[in-house]
Amino acid sequence: MVDDKFLAAVGRLPEVGTPIRRDCEEIRRALQTADELEEFARAARTRAEHLAGALRAKLARNWCTAESRAADVEG
Repeated sequence: MVDDKFLAAVGRLPEVGTPIRRDCEEIRRALQTADELEEFARAARTRAEHLAGALRAKLARNWCTAESRAADVEG
C-alpha cells in the first residue's frame, strides 16, 4: 500500500497527485469494504453453525419419539 509520506509528496504535484490520491482513496475504501464483508461472513458462519447445532440437537431429541410412533403404527 502507498504510505502517507508518498501521498504528501505527490500531493504537491496536482496534475499527477490528485488522480493518485483519488485512486489510493478508492483502494482504501475497497479494502474497508472487504474488511466489513469478511466480518459479516464470520458472523453469518457463526450463526449458521449455531443454528445447525440447535437443529441437530432437536433432531436427536425427536428421533426416538418418531421411531416409537412408527413402531406403534406398524405394530
